[in-house]
Amino acid sequence: KNFFDRNLISIIQIIYILIFGSIFVFSLSYIINLWTYSEIHINYSQGFIRRGFLGQAISILTDFGFSKQKFFSLLFFTFSIINSFIFLKIIKNKIKNVWLVIFFSFNPALIIFPFFDLGGYARFEIFGIFLILVHTYLSIKTRDNYININTYSKIYFYCLIPAIIISILIHEINLLVIIFHLVMTYNLL
Repeated sequence: KNFFDRNLISIIQIIYILIFGSIFVFSLSYIINLWTYSEIHINYSQGFIRRGFLGQAISILTDFGFSKQKFFSLLFFTFSIINSFIFLKIIKNKIKNVWLVIFFSFNPALIIFPFFDLGGYARFEIFGIFLILVHTYLSIKTRDNYININTYSKIYFYCLIPAIIISILIHEINLLVIIFHLVMTYNLL
């Protein structure tokens, strides 16, 4: 029982890697989300247009020999793993009940939603979710006095705000996360 309690988060992270790894392997052979994959072909070659940032980045990388589909699959796999890791760090900091940790970790409406509905995998909202999770984790660490408010402010202005702007350039749906960040910062300050 003590081994299970001490290593629960690590066990869940391994399960997440297996879950998202299976989607990643599948996505190397098949395009899972055709709509999003077609969106990455939009770039700035004809001028500044919405949703062109990621397509421009991928266009530059394909000039160096990268495969669009492999890069696309690797990008969303990486962000899925990073998001799940941050999600588990937040849960570990705030929830001490093992059953609640298991419930939130394997709830199909939360972090593993893309596994249950492949239409939810490889969507541009993953970047907004990433920023929400990072900001939540930073806020928790600031409230617990692991990070002082000046460091939080520097991270907010020099990292989070540019990342929010980039996520909006990737897809305008990420505009909605601005409200979350403003409210989170207001509550923290």
